[in-house]
Amino acid sequence: MGNIIAFGGGKGGSGKSFMVSLVGSLLAATGRRVVLVDLDLGAANLHSFFGISTSRPGMQDFLGGRIPSLEACVLETIYPRLFLIAAKGSAGHAADLPAAWTQRIIQGIRSLSHEFVLLDLGAGSSRNNLDFFLAASRGVIVTTPEPTAVENVFRFVHALFLRRIQAHVGESRLRELTRTCLRTQAPVSIQPADLVAAFAAENPEAAARLSQDLAALRFYLLLNQVRKTLDAEVASQLLSFYPKFFGPVFSLGAVVSYGDGVGESVMAREPFLYKNKTHAITRQTMGLVRQLLMP
Repeated sequence: MGNIIAFGGGKGGSGKSFMVSLVGSLLAATGRRVVLVDLDLGAANLHSFFGISTSRPGMQDFLGGRIPSLEACVLETIYPRLFLIAAKGSAGHAADLPAAWTQRIIQGIRSLSHEFVLLDLGAGSSRNNLDFFLAASRGVIVTTPEPTAVENVFRFVHALFLRRIQAHVGESRLRELTRTCLRTQAPVSIQPADLVAAFAAENPEAAARLSQDLAALRFYLLLNQVRKTLDAEVASQLLSFYPKFFGPVFSLGAVVSYGDGVGESVMAREPFLYKNKTHAITRQTMGLVRQLLMP
């Protein structure tokens, strides 16, 4: 199984799909075989960054049984060693998948032979997105400096922790643990560690395994569309705040500037790297790529 890297976040419009296309292009340029998987099934558009038609075989064909495997959905892009598994544009009915379908996609992703598999998730904290994100080897959370986007990052990370806890204790048990914590503290002050402590009072061995699993969660923060120095400071503020609530979960992936060239490449339906190899956005994104290349 190659490196599976999930790109997610709490809010749409953060430039997540663009960053997936650029990071994938840069990884391929280093000689790695990379496949990008569009899992924003309600509003898929990753194919647009490569000028690929949605009439080609894609994720919905795999789910519908018309294509036998995800490997058979892999499409070539204009870049050597860079491939794409597309989804068919807007498909609202596919945005909320049954659990069995989600697991089928995850198993299909793990069967891909590429060195890097980049997952472009939809925005928000749906169960699909959380399960896809947690199934990856590493996760990149993309946000912009806007206050609403930053607030949604917290909700997304909190939802990831709750989903991981639920996988250990079950949904009904998670509700009981929450009620136990509510007897002694306000809802806004309940941290994942409090839920683990409540669980440890009943099952210390299982709680130790859960605590170890939560401690292994590590995410890269990618602050995108930064326009001024004050915006860039949001990254350091987040990195100093999150350990107080979640532990040392974040490391800084990249701080990426806003650039007019992005819109031009999107309108031209061609990869940003194609004409912007020395652009500031390309250089800044390489910081994340170097980290992803580390074992």
